[in-house]
Amino acid sequence: MWNMITHFLTFTGGMSAGVVLMCLLQAAKHEDEWLENRKLLSAKPTNLFSQQEPAETGAAPMY
Repeated sequence: MWNMITHFLTFTGGMSAGVVLMCLLQAAKHEDEWLENRKLLSAKPTNLFSQQEPAETGAAPMY
């Protein structure tokens, strides 16, 4: 009887550890994707004020 109880507890503990590990891996994957998307979005100019002025590009200013 003790053998069945220990096997059941070992099986239950292993299943619980597996589920927790899967959740942690999914959370880490989600965080990596979020950071990657954030880096891609921050590399692009988001408004007119973040673009370079004509003087910085070497072009003649249009007055």
